[in-house]
Amino acid sequence: MQIFTFRKGLTAIALSLLCCVAYAQKTVILETPGKLSEKISGAEKYTTTSLVISGPINGADILFLREMAGRNQEGGKTEGTLQCPNRSATIFGVKL
Repeated sequence: MQIFTFRKGLTAIALSLLCCVAYAQKTVILETPGKLSEKISGAEKYTTTSLVISGPINGADILFLREMAGRNQEGGKTEGTLQCPNRSATIFGVKL
């Protein structure tokens, strides 16, 4: 009976670790608006599923996020997989 319980626990741990590895999260700290595309590599652009952004952003960064989320500027599909953009620590940069 203990072996069966041990196997169930081991299986649960293995599945949890697998989910953590498959979850592609990235954190980006921006100092200047419009530089998000420089902080994310071409490979990460379409494979990142969760993104945390800290710092000022502008319209160019929003368009880049849109492409990461699966749509381009015209509304066509891209290969983006971004599902959870966290912009809670961002400031929308406006030049006066």
